[in-house]
Amino acid sequence: MRSGLIAMSETGDYKNFLEPRDLRLLDILYATRSVTKTAEQLGQTQPTVSSLLKRIRAQLKDPLFVRTAEGM
Repeated sequence: MRSGLIAMSETGDYKNFLEPRDLRLLDILYATRSVTKTAEQLGQTQPTVSSLLKRIRAQLKDPLFVRTAEGM
């Protein structure tokens, strides 16, 4: 059994959207405003964190952390 955030899909079924690791990634990304710094803190590569963020964005159907001149 997975212990992620549960939400109802468009068809009325419940689905797991976010895992605890996803929430940790979002928390660190919010604090650092940097995919590279987030990757360093998680002990992951920058491409791995970018891929995870892409998956989270797709699951939530939200752009989340749009890149700007000041960071994320």
